Amino acid sequence: MINDSNANLLFYRGVLLYFLGNLSEALLDLDKAIEKSEDNIPKHFYIRGMVHFAIESHKLALNDFSIAINLNELYTEAYVNRSKVFYILGDKSNAYYDAKKVTTIK
Repeated sequence: MINDSNANLLFYRGVLLYFLGNLSEALLDLDKAIEKSEDNIPKHFYIRGMVHFAIESHKLALNDFSIAINLNELYTEAYVNRSKVFYILGDKSNAYYDAKKVTTIK
């Protein structure tokens, strides 16, 4: 239980650092939160994906959004942002699929 408590603290500190624009420290905290958490939590991967997206590490962002979706197939925000990454990477077919998936879920 202590690990999950620490993981939650690291996650929320990572979120705060992300919103404050301190992306490198946010990434460190999110990595530790994912490592320490007893379960794979979709929002942890989603937020880490957002940090990767912000620093233009598109393939890492794509991976994190995909993990979040695999953990929760109804995670619309992850589909929206994965669609953006696919589009940036030139994969318009998958970008369209993810965008369409959002409308299907909603």
